Amino acid sequence: MRVIDITDPENPTLAGSYDIDGIKEKPYGSGNYLYAPAVEDGIFVFDISDPENPDLVGSCDTPGEARAIHIVGDYAYVADGDSGIQILDITIPDEPFIIGSYDVLDRAFGIYATEDYAYVPDSDSGLHVVSVADNSNPYLIVRSETPGRASRLFVQDEYIYVADGHYLSILRYDRQTPISNDKALQVRFMLSQNYPNPFNAATTIRYSQPEPTNVTIEIYDILGRKVETLVEGEKQAGNHQVSWDSDDASSGVYFFSIRTEEFSETKRMLLLK
Repeated sequence: MRVIDITDPENPTLAGSYDIDGIKEKPYGSGNYLYAPAVEDGIFVFDISDPENPDLVGSCDTPGEARAIHIVGDYAYVADGDSGIQILDITIPDEPFIIGSYDVLDRAFGIYATEDYAYVPDSDSGLHVVSVADNSNPYLIVRSETPGRASRLFVQDEYIYVADGHYLSILRYDRQTPISNDKALQVRFMLSQNYPNPFNAATTIRYSQPEPTNVTIEIYDILGRKVETLVEGEKQAGNHQVSWDSDDASSGVYFFSIRTEEFSETKRMLLLK
């Protein structure tokens, strides 16, 4: 990590540094502390009260890959890859700990938060607006589909600018208008691509449904032979996930399919051992 003195914008100079591996994403400063997403290593906390001598004072390991962070007051909101968002209590800056989480359909790589809402770009599943009024119990308010793969975002006033692969998607959201669940965009039937893919051991399959219904999810090999049934039975409305442990399977192309009374879809995945 490097601290750059920009007192003279035309002549930036190195003020201080701290040698550490793993910091690949944009850090976030709050008061005398800097919070740095470190992907597989979670969040690192640095005391930067003396910019010439930054000091690592704390960390918090997250279950996924910490890709982005936004801080509001005593809470840090972390985009944690396939583990959705993780909410940290940073009341004691050098002792952060997880108090809540929200699972996404695909992968969270960016995040922006206010006292009441967190905005989460979710790759193929568009933009999630999540209530964080109770940080221990975040829940989906609305999800808006975007044409590309939502990865990062910028929020200004009522506009949300989403980096969406080959697109820049601009959404308008009036935060002054009270939002209730009956105004939310209804969850639709959806089967997301497994993650990771390719994979060499286990992989996760996420799906969503707008109503309670019987769901069947099965794995097939390249010849169309059924390998395993992962889900069979009634599931409640909402977002779900299931894992496939491929210990008994050989390398190759496989297909996973979902069937309900109103929806069916099949996707391809690659197992490498």
